[in-house]
Amino acid sequence: MDPNILYFFEGKPEALPLYEVFEQKVFSEVGGVTVKVQKTQIAFANRRNFAFVSFLPVRKAEERPANVRPAGASEAAKERKCLRCGEAGMIVKGSV
Repeated sequence: MDPNILYFFEGKPEALPLYEVFEQKVFSEVGGVTVKVQKTQIAFANRRNFAFVSFLPVRKAEERPANVRPAGASEAAKERKCLRCGEAGMIVKGSV
């Protein structure tokens, strides 16, 4: 595995197995994919970037807004569920 990817997950090693499954799925379904590891995210691209892996910042409970949701946000977005399979978990921005 790319040492830059290992470094990206250094602070969150428990997320690495999930990333490995995600990466394998992307490579098996999309051709010509390149992976670019940056300081705050990992980007997947062929001609254009189409998926990103990053960690959402976690706020302390007292710093969170009380039940505030952006106007027009769907229930799926509120609950952070995958729109394709409906499972909760890693958020992937973009489309394949």
